Amino acid sequence: MAPTFTIAAMTAKLSALEHQENIAGWDRTPVLYALFSESLLGIHHTVEAVDVPIDESVWRMRHHSVTGMRLPHWVGLQAVCDLLVSRPAPQWLPDRPRHQPYHHLIGFAFVQEGLDTTALDDNPNAEPTRVRALTSCDLNGVVYEIVRVHGASEPTVTVLTDPSPQQRAKVVTACLQRLVSAHCRPTDDARD
Repeated sequence: MAPTFTIAAMTAKLSALEHQENIAGWDRTPVLYALFSESLLGIHHTVEAVDVPIDESVWRMRHHSVTGMRLPHWVGLQAVCDLLVSRPAPQWLPDRPRHQPYHHLIGFAFVQEGLDTTALDDNPNAEPTRVRALTSCDLNGVVYEIVRVHGASEPTVTVLTDPSPQQRAKVVTACLQRLVSAHCRPTDDARD
């Protein structure tokens, strides 16, 4: 998929995934998705998202903590990422899209819930805000972020075609980029 088609298809799929999460409600387990392009003879471009099978105990690490402190979900993502980049993709990628003709692995996405504490920078007495964040990276180096504040009717969608070094250094983004580098191979139509 050329970058222009990839951005449009990825944004549409990620927005749909976040919408599904919103319908399902809050207090959900994080999910890591493998993202596949689906193009038939280069004519029609869509993206399919498939959950990467991860034992739920990885995400429960968040509940094993000191009173008042919890380990963030990205700690579990780092452990999962370390394991997945050390294994060949066929051992853990979902079978159905991997064996479909015209399906190519083009990225990864991670959805998690947490607290946005940036308000505390200006006011130490402020309450953290509950948010759901869906972050994704594709094989063209584009970073996607969809963030919904708890109770908001619509999420904020950000597409960074040229992410800054600070954005690339964020733990979730860095993990997803490692997975992309290890397992996504450009196809003939992956670049303009």
